[in-house]
Amino acid sequence: MNLFDDLRKRESAAPFERLARKALVVYGMQEAKLVPLTHESQVVFRVSDTSEIEDVARSSYALHVYPRGWDRDRILRMLLWQTALLREANVLCPEPILTRDGELVQSLSTPGVSGFRQVSVLSWVKGRVLDSAEWTVEHARQTGRLIGTLHRQAETFSLPQDLTPKRRTAETLEESVDSVRLARAHAAEEETLFADAVGRIRQTMSSLGTAPDVAGLVHANLSLDHVLFDRKDARPIGFTHARWGYYLYDLASLDLGLSELEDGSLLRGGLLDGYRETRPTETDLAEHLGTFALLRLLDELQSLPEPSEPGSTAAIRSRSGRIVDAIRQGVDLL
Repeated sequence: MNLFDDLRKRESAAPFERLARKALVVYGMQEAKLVPLTHESQVVFRVSDTSEIEDVARSSYALHVYPRGWDRDRILRMLLWQTALLREANVLCPEPILTRDGELVQSLSTPGVSGFRQVSVLSWVKGRVLDSAEWTVEHARQTGRLIGTLHRQAETFSLPQDLTPKRRTAETLEESVDSVRLARAHAAEEETLFADAVGRIRQTMSSLGTAPDVAGLVHANLSLDHVLFDRKDARPIGFTHARWGYYLYDLASLDLGLSELEDGSLLRGGLLDGYRETRPTETDLAEHLGTFALLRLLDELQSLPEPSEPGSTAAIRSRSGRIVDAIRQGVDLL
C-alpha cells in the first residue's frame, strides 16, 4: 500500500475510530492504540492496550464494528460459540472480551457513521495466513482436523432458544437462495443454470437429512484467509457468518480454495483425512463436496453488489462472471 492509499484509508476510517474510542471506554482501554485493518462492510481495528505499561503494548485485540442492520442475536450466536470452542474444545480462536458490565456486544452511534452499530472486542490470535505456494498436505490435514473439531463440538453445543438460528434445509433452501433474483442481477441468461444448481443441492440435503451428525452450527466462511497457522497449528478466525447448516459446507468452502492451488487434489485428500481423524463419519464426504461447493458459490454470488448498484466496479463484475463460470463447471461435473 502506498502513502496515498494509507492516508485515504485512515481518513475513511476516522468516523469509525471515534466510534471505536467510544466503545473502548467500557473496557478500560480508552488509551489504547488503534490501527485500521479493514474498512469494507465490516470495519476492524487492531487494538494495542498500553493502559497499564507505559509505551509497551500489554495485549492485542481486534475491535469489530459490524455492518448496519446486523442484529445483536446474530453476533451473540457467533461469540457464544467461539467461547464454547475455547473452553470445551480447546480451539484457539478469537476470544470474546466482556465489557466491565459483563456484556459481549455494545450498540453505539456517532456522527459520521450511519445508524447504530454493534461493536465487539475479541482477543488477537497469533498466526499468519499462508501464501498459496506454502500449502502442503500436512497443512491441509491439520485444517481438516480443526474443522472436525469445530463440528464435533457443534453436535452437542446448544444456544439459548431465543438465539437458535433458523435451519437451512431442503425445505427452506429457496428462502436463502433465490435463483430468479440471482439470474436477474448477475446473468439473466443463466436462470436455468441457477435453478438446476439449487435443485441438485436440495436433493442432496434431502438425502442427508438433518441429524446432529450431519448438520448443526457451522463456521460458514472458511476460506484460506480464515485459517491462521502458527508453525503447523491451524487456528480459525472470521466467524461472522456462523449459522446452522450442513457440516459439508465448511469442508467444501475450504476445498474451493485448495482446488485452485497446485496439487489441489492431494490437498483435498489431506483435508478429508484430517477431518476423519478428528471426527469419523459414515457420510461419503468426497461424494458431496461438489454439491456444497455449488451452494457456497451461490452464496458468494448473492453477497456481491448487483452490477447496476452505485459503487459497483469492474472488479465486482469480473468476480461475478468468474463465479457464474465456476457454478456452470460445477453443475457439469455433478
